[in-house]
Amino acid sequence: MNSVSADPPCPALCLRNTPPFCLEPATPGGFTKNQDPTSPQIVPAPPPTSSPKSMVLAKPQPFNGACGNVAESFFGQILLHTVTYPEHFPTNSRKVDFSVPFMTDYGATWSQPYLMKVFKAEEVALNKFLDDFKSSFFDHNRQNHAD
Repeated sequence: MNSVSADPPCPALCLRNTPPFCLEPATPGGFTKNQDPTSPQIVPAPPPTSSPKSMVLAKPQPFNGACGNVAESFFGQILLHTVTYPEHFPTNSRKVDFSVPFMTDYGATWSQPYLMKVFKAEEVALNKFLDDFKSSFFDHNRQNHAD
């Protein structure tokens, strides 16, 4: 009768190439071989060099108070900055303070009451600012169609 020695049960991560080469976690992101020190280590791919924190957005385009698409684009640019860089906007006043310098002409005139609150260190209700902006500058007669 031929006696064949059975390999020990293999852990979850294992390479079979007799003797059994089993992997164990060495670091949170990498593995080393535990039974054959002469074998090369399995090294995970490096993380991507770009991350959301390294993303840089262009400054919002100046807003002159034009209604419709221009206003909606400006509104989107401001909101995109506030969600991309939340550490720069810890308060609603900072969000308003960020948007006002990009407003020119009628847009700058319209924003003055909000800017005065920022100067007086009064808390600005961001939702009121955004709602007022939308009601003042968005095109409410335009119909949205999905193409």
